[in-house]
Amino acid sequence: MVVEFTLPPPGRSGSPTLFLGIRVNGEDGLKSLNAAREVRNLGLPAQLKLERLDGQQATTVPLVRVESVAGSPARIEPIEPTGHVAGGWLENVDHQSLQSAGLQPAGTHYTQVALAWAQGQAPGRYRLSIQLLAPDGRLSSTPAELLVAYVNKSK
Repeated sequence: MVVEFTLPPPGRSGSPTLFLGIRVNGEDGLKSLNAAREVRNLGLPAQLKLERLDGQQATTVPLVRVESVAGSPARIEPIEPTGHVAGGWLENVDHQSLQSAGLQPAGTHYTQVALAWAQGQAPGRYRLSIQLLAPDGRLSSTPAELLVAYVNKSK
């Protein structure tokens, strides 16, 4: 899948870090969380590429992932230039911006699984290419959507 989009500035509750991943819907918060955990546990191997489009030129944006190991602080690690990711992590995005854009109506329950972050991106035109590599058939009934959003600002 290839998607081109215009990135606005982050909202009041958004950080300058861009979330690239999926969101999973559920009948309630617990069901969406359980579905997202299943996606994470089964793995979602993918290949991602984000490019900033400036006029006729496209510039590849470096991507990172969050690595966490029990008992030690989380680390931000670069993703190889090939864009291959083996799975994701649960992440909180700027829900206020999604709601104001009409992308998260009241009463809906989503949980996000990040595949990558793009840190410090300026507003402008971008192209995201994503390819799922051998997705697990057990995930075919999971209601998931591609999501590009700002990460929620820490308090």
